Amino acid sequence: MKLSDFQIFSLRIPFKLKFSHSLATRNATESVLLALADTQGRQGYGEGTPRPYVTGETIGGTMRVLQEILPDLSTEQMESVQDIDRLLSAYPALDTAPSARCALELALLDMLGQNMRRPVLQLLGTPQTEAIYYSAVISSETPEAVAKIAKQVAAIHVRQVKLKVGANREANRANIGVLREILGDSVDIRADANASWTPDDAVAHINDLVELGVFYVEQPLPAGDRNVWQTLQQRLPAAAKVYVDESICTLDDARWLAEHRAVSGFNLKISKHGGILPSLEIHRVAREHGLFCQLGCHVGETSILSAAGRILAALAGDLRACEGSYGLLLLEQDLTPAPMQFGYQGMGPVTDILKHPGLGIQVDLAPVDACLGRMPYSGE
Repeated sequence: MKLSDFQIFSLRIPFKLKFSHSLATRNATESVLLALADTQGRQGYGEGTPRPYVTGETIGGTMRVLQEILPDLSTEQMESVQDIDRLLSAYPALDTAPSARCALELALLDMLGQNMRRPVLQLLGTPQTEAIYYSAVISSETPEAVAKIAKQVAAIHVRQVKLKVGANREANRANIGVLREILGDSVDIRADANASWTPDDAVAHINDLVELGVFYVEQPLPAGDRNVWQTLQQRLPAAAKVYVDESICTLDDARWLAEHRAVSGFNLKISKHGGILPSLEIHRVAREHGLFCQLGCHVGETSILSAAGRILAALAGDLRACEGSYGLLLLEQDLTPAPMQFGYQGMGPVTDILKHPGLGIQVDLAPVDACLGRMPYSGE
């Protein structure tokens, strides 16, 4: 398989509803889309979701990294997953551009699967589960707004919910109370502070949330100093479980946090880690050290990253929670006529990513043409 052509797009698909947390408010997808073609005319698609507050990346910067690297790839022959991994490892620029690496890895894996007429899931391993059960994620809103979404969640009997929380303890308690009243005690609730608390505030907030039966709390502190996680753990009751998101981007992050037993678990997001392959490595480190992982997503991911997430979850088999596959529940449009979208109880069948070669979806850009931006990117 040899690359013959490529196109790089920015992508902005409107949401059906606004989504807010402590670091950002969004009403549309903000992604980089990569379309590749090989010398046989087969195509592969990849997606990255640059987030400045997570990895320091931007849409324009990600597109420029891809623009610089892709012409060199036309001379490379790629016949296996190992060839793709080796090739991407040869570009130091991708070490600090995980969203670019992610888009490129997914597009190459998709194209490899098309060439071999096999789903990427089968190229990477054996599924460890037949279905993925996804969580609802509820934005930081008023109790009335939370109640409205919670009723929709209750209608399809989703098993897990993540609530975005902020600096107001009473507001957080009120929103948890609303969820419990509507969803009952059988639904697992977890909270995500998106790095919005100080250490002292975190102790107070987490004690509140443990009392309210919250399963675990995600990223209570800002990313940066790794040592704060050990100190925080020492100040919390044994029942308190802390997962990290913005603080776990690289394999080095994973090794340090795992070796120092600084947290209970990691939130895996394929774009921030640079693709499925690096995400699997981070999951391996967590498992070796007795830590847990969840599958996360950047809000607004299309079915490309949702398919990649389902592949990762199927291969891992032991994730504590999964996010993504929101499809047309959130997006006004998607890139495929059969979006990756969970259904009753939040269930997403693994068979959905085995129906077609490659990532398991059939991409059609025509319906979202008005949402695509071309190089040169003028948005920043």
